[in-house]
Amino acid sequence: MPLRPLRMLLLLALALPGAACVTSQSTKYFASPKRDAVHTEPARAWRLLHGEESAGFVVLFRAAKKDGQLWFAVRNEWNQELGMVDSLGRAWRFRPHGEEAEWLGSGTVADGAALILRLEGVHRLTEIGLETLPQSST
Repeated sequence: MPLRPLRMLLLLALALPGAACVTSQSTKYFASPKRDAVHTEPARAWRLLHGEESAGFVVLFRAAKKDGQLWFAVRNEWNQELGMVDSLGRAWRFRPHGEEAEWLGSGTVADGAALILRLEGVHRLTEIGLETLPQSST
């Protein structure tokens, strides 16, 4: 008779420390490699026409160093930069309050600008002078 209650007491004593265990979880974020800042200058600009209506602007930026880096900033009619087309023809739309841009597709600069500005149908670029770009409101 004393063996059974003793066995139950022993099992209960072994189970209690397990009930007092604390589980924790930690997250480690991956730090992307540091990138050097690149100084760029606008080189050329175009007005994006959707049919005969002006839909926005495309501005070519080149790195100040002659290393071949270039990209096209895509802006709406209010000169707000909404995305970019890189030197490989990939169109990226910036996400509001986001860290990463959204890849939309690849193709010509005009097609990438149309994707970023959500235009369908006929569109084309006509070159304009940099001085004719609207001043951004900061």
